[in-house]
Amino acid sequence: EFDHPGQRCSRVRSGIQKQKKRESRFRGNDEVSFELTNKTIAQIRDGVRDGDFSAREVACAFNDAVAAGRALNAWTVETPELALAAADVADNARMSGELKPLSGVPLGIK
Repeated sequence: EFDHPGQRCSRVRSGIQKQKKRESRFRGNDEVSFELTNKTIAQIRDGVRDGDFSAREVACAFNDAVAAGRALNAWTVETPELALAAADVADNARMSGELKPLSGVPLGIK
C-alpha cells in the first residue's frame, strides 16, 4: 500500500531546492506544495510546458495535498502511483518535444 505519497517525492523536492533558479522561491516542502497546488490549470500547463517546474513536481505537490486531507475523506480512491507515472510520461514527452496540451496537469475526481 502507498501510505504517504511524499515518501517517493522527497528526492524530487530535495532536487528542487538544490536548483539555484528555485532556491529563492521555495524554502520547504510545504511552500513547494502550496505554490504548485494554488496555480490555475493554465499556469500549471504553461509552467510544465516552459520547464518552470516538472510534471512530477506538480504530481508530488498534489499527492501531498491529498494525503494531508485524508482525514476529511474527500477522495474515495487515491492513485498517487498513477499520478507519478503520468507525470513521468508528461516530462518525457516535454523533453522529446511531444508534450500534449494538458499533459502534466493533474486531475482529481471526488
